[in-house]
Amino acid sequence: MDLLNQFAYQSLSGYGKFTIPITMKQSYGEEISFTLGNAIPLTTQDNNLIPMSVVYAHIYENLKKYAEIYNGDYIVGLMLRVYMEKDKKMDRLALSFEDRYSSLSSIIQDGLSEIEPITAREIRHRKRSHPTHITALKPCYTELKPFIVSDIETILIDNVHKPYAAGLLMVRPGKQINDIMIDTYFSEDYSIIMDSFEERSTKVLYDLVLRILTIVRQEKSTKTIYFHNFSRFDGILLLKHLACHHKSYKLKPLLRNNKLYELAVYSGKKMLFRFRDSLNLLPGKLSALANNLCPGLGPKGFIPYDELTQSNLASMKKVLLDYMKQDILLLGGVMQKAQGIYWKLYMLDIESKITLSSLALSIFRMKYYNASNWPIHIPNKNEDSFIRKAYYSGHTDTYKPYG
Repeated sequence: MDLLNQFAYQSLSGYGKFTIPITMKQSYGEEISFTLGNAIPLTTQDNNLIPMSVVYAHIYENLKKYAEIYNGDYIVGLMLRVYMEKDKKMDRLALSFEDRYSSLSSIIQDGLSEIEPITAREIRHRKRSHPTHITALKPCYTELKPFIVSDIETILIDNVHKPYAAGLLMVRPGKQINDIMIDTYFSEDYSIIMDSFEERSTKVLYDLVLRILTIVRQEKSTKTIYFHNFSRFDGILLLKHLACHHKSYKLKPLLRNNKLYELAVYSGKKMLFRFRDSLNLLPGKLSALANNLCPGLGPKGFIPYDELTQSNLASMKKVLLDYMKQDILLLGGVMQKAQGIYWKLYMLDIESKITLSSLALSIFRMKYYNASNWPIHIPNKNEDSFIRKAYYSGHTDTYKPYG
């Protein structure tokens, strides 16, 4: 009643009603969430306020009914969901503690009165905020977007990975790519002006970000930079660097299960560019992907990581940069080829998707999904919670007999 008094009654205009979603911890430890009974009206059909004591009595009846069912369990969370007939709510006035206490005291002093069952009427708005089923997609006929591929090479110092080289390549759909087009940044090239390797390492990433900013400002349609294994390696390095050395920009990381799927960089409300992981779209080793999709670009290189030290970086510059440039070239060729294949088959640009699963779902909704005859229902929170309690997967093992 205190929440209603503070937030609902102060904003009410026209017909209104509310529900009480709760989260409850059961005796065996599991938490469940559900709505406590049906909606309770705050006003009559002609928009007059229902006495607070009557509303209180309806809340009590609902609570008592569920208390009998879930005896011994605990309510650990409670909220109100208020529905109003008018789109615009009134400005809410702040109530003092004395006003709130006085209102609650008067309700309690009135006691619980006998009440008649009351049914809240439906409130219809012109716009529905959530669709009831998955919609079909139409093919996209816009042009394929260019993108950037990049790579960072590191050396292990005191069990911490420190970047010593970075590079990037602009990839345009259907245009030939080669290693001459790759921009590279090498830590030891800054040794004349910087004595500390820590400073030189930071400068490598700093110049990489500046080059990306220059490209995306010149090429308005280029927004995405791909790294292979960005989620668990390069992304961690870049997130730390951007947070520490580019504080004028706003970062929006997309994280799930401790995995960084996307890192978007904003200037104010405008997104400048975003880092993504090509491994989420094309799972597999870069060498195997390149061998299948673009064998003409050559094999993936090799460098002896165990022999690499801070002291021999300068002498191994050509070998190290050639290795990194080949990785960038292969990633560019793989992504360019995959983009062309998906576009030819499905008229879908993989640059618009983050993961392989989202790409597959978009293809299904575009090519095979019949929303009219076989709509796929989107469950609400209560339905989803209920279904998941009985949703278990089966074994999906593959057995290859041999003799």
